[in-house]
Amino acid sequence: MTDFEKIAKIMEKTGASEADARAALDANGGEILDAVIWLERAKKVDEAKTAFYSTGDAPSEEQAAGEVLKGDVVSEEESRRRAERDARRREREARRSQNSQEIRSELRRFWDWLCEILEASVKTNFCADRNGKELIGIPVLIAVLILLAATPFTVCAILLGLFMGCHYHLRRTDRPGTDSDKTE
Repeated sequence: MTDFEKIAKIMEKTGASEADARAALDANGGEILDAVIWLERAKKVDEAKTAFYSTGDAPSEEQAAGEVLKGDVVSEEESRRRAERDARRREREARRSQNSQEIRSELRRFWDWLCEILEASVKTNFCADRNGKELIGIPVLIAVLILLAATPFTVCAILLGLFMGCHYHLRRTDRPGTDSDKTE
């Protein structure tokens, strides 16, 4: 139910103005029943709209004069329950916030790890040599993609290369003093 619908409902049940209904709803956290009670206590309701009949005994003169009524005890108990409910809600929201921060942190760590892996796979070459001469040198990322896209062909090519005397190795291209500095 939207706030507008709640305000209309409060106005319908109490005869209060829109401004009073909105203020009551805002003061009571969007709870319609609490807002109606708030308006009744503030004497901002049309008595004809909130009048009711009861089969119970009429209140005694002391009760009518402001002594503690059973309804007042219930409202105190109800306010205690609401306070407990609000405390539990705030606690749940705090846990949710903490959990979402932990999840974001873990996702950030995973993303950083994935970026490191991808960077390393681009800076590392898969090389095939035969008789001391390099036949092919492609980034590992490309080699993995080729392997995934054409697995049977790739496996056959690697096995054929082994039978023909090829040697396979990985070489970093971003470090000085590695195989990549050799010239033949």
